[in-house]
Amino acid sequence: MNGSNRKARDQQLGLIETLFAQQQKWAVREPIPPLLAIAKQAGFTQQSFEACINDKAQLTKVQQMRDRGSQKFKVDSTPTFFINGERHPGAMSIEEIDKIIAPLIKS
Repeated sequence: MNGSNRKARDQQLGLIETLFAQQQKWAVREPIPPLLAIAKQAGFTQQSFEACINDKAQLTKVQQMRDRGSQKFKVDSTPTFFINGERHPGAMSIEEIDKIIAPLIKS
């Protein structure tokens, strides 16, 4: 990965981390203003932000991925973990995950 690709990847990861950290601010009835504020911190302009949220082709891809997860893999909660092909819906502690993974590692 060259330097410019690494920088772009780091910026994407930083934005994703910020979105998760500030989810309580934008997962609200009117999410656009707080999302725009976060996007501007990441270098978006009003115009580039609006182009992003109005990108129908990307929306279709997201919806197709959601539908595939729901229909093919029976994902109906977040998070859903797949461990060795077995579906585990809902939040799991590290101890719960370890109980599932440990026997797989030993075999």
